[in-house]
Amino acid sequence: MDQMRAHLRGEVPVWEVKYRIQAKDGTWKTFYDRGKVTQRNAENKPLFLSGIVFDITESERSLQEEIKKSRYWQNQAQYDHLTQLYSRYELERQIKILDESTRKSDSFYTFLLFDVDCFKNINDTHGHLMGDYVLSQMGVVITNACRSSDITGRYGGDEFLIALPETTKEQALNIARRIQSELRNIPFPSGLKPSISGGIATSAEASEIQKLISLADERLYLAKKNGRSQISIAS
Repeated sequence: MDQMRAHLRGEVPVWEVKYRIQAKDGTWKTFYDRGKVTQRNAENKPLFLSGIVFDITESERSLQEEIKKSRYWQNQAQYDHLTQLYSRYELERQIKILDESTRKSDSFYTFLLFDVDCFKNINDTHGHLMGDYVLSQMGVVITNACRSSDITGRYGGDEFLIALPETTKEQALNIARRIQSELRNIPFPSGLKPSISGGIATSAEASEIQKLISLADERLYLAKKNGRSQISIAS
């Protein structure tokens, strides 16, 4: 009615609204209502108008279902179902945005790349369900240890990548140690005590994202080579 009155006063060219009405049986119906004054008098008062009303209940229901499906699949694409961290696709997209932003503002960020030590052995010895459980707990630990501004994701398999805006290597190392500590405090069944090894690299060390990831990966390899369950910040 407000829309119609605004049109009758000449404030909008047509009235056009979508609204719901509850039927006697308790169900809700959706209608689309559109109309226009077709003739006015010398004082600009409306004389004649025409309009039409459509029952769009079914099409609106279909539209809402499609929106729900779209949101579901968007969520599936953005997040890894086991860890609830960003998926590889969304992780790379978010990192690209961060990289462009920090280089424009002459700022910096740091990568923390790590994986679960001897993860294949966990799967082989305790089964893949246990392996999945370890990964899901890694997601919880990472989320608890990181800030809302950090970009956290499952990079692939048992490998995780965290992008830490305006964070030095030493600060990133403290975050990595926090993750290690929280992981040790989880009472896994069968006496399982998973650990992580990782590498750290800062954006000042490389001009491209992939080169920076490769540098963090080299340091991850070095941490493995030196005995695992440690984080390397230097090659």
